[in-house]
Amino acid sequence: MPLEQQTALLRVIQEKKIARIGCDKMIPVSVRLICATNKNLLKEVEKGTFRQDLFYRLNVMSITIPPLRNRIEDIPLLFRYFLEKISRDRAMQFSTEPEVMEWLKKYNWPGNVRELQNVVERAASLAENDTITLRHLPVDFYAPSFYSASPPAAPAADLLNCREQRRMLAQDAEKHKILSLLNLHAGNVSQVARELGVSRKTLYNKMRVYAIRN
Repeated sequence: MPLEQQTALLRVIQEKKIARIGCDKMIPVSVRLICATNKNLLKEVEKGTFRQDLFYRLNVMSITIPPLRNRIEDIPLLFRYFLEKISRDRAMQFSTEPEVMEWLKKYNWPGNVRELQNVVERAASLAENDTITLRHLPVDFYAPSFYSASPPAAPAADLLNCREQRRMLAQDAEKHKILSLLNLHAGNVSQVARELGVSRKTLYNKMRVYAIRN
């Protein structure tokens, strides 16, 4: 939060009044503030990026929530909560293979709860026959660097499916880029090849593979 906004917020807390944008009339307010941050505000105060007086005004009661990777026992609860919400919204009933939860518990969750929610929504959207399996997890789940412990062994078929999915996404992106450049340069293959950093022959080969007609 910029320092000028911190000053404005501090004034509201102290005076318990606000003014609408473009209006000088002050309006009394009675509110309780609940604030959240992923930064150490004491360090921000020391660096001069957060006002000390505002910090003490806000820090009446503080609750520290550990990152999701340190709350493994919460992962199944949150997973079921998000999945049940999706089930109600879509009027569907989902089931989950046991191996999925094993991978979820091993994952490092750099994006915390929001990332878990995103993973659940993605898996529910991809699930065939309303059953969530390992192949419905993002490709990041197959990268060892994203694990707080050794990742569980995935079935070979699921790993192959993941690699195939990644290959198809890369091909779709390349095809889209070629089409966009051809449209931008009015079908000038030489210009497109130069921009892509490939030879005309290579570009023609790719166009043939992707069934692109010029």
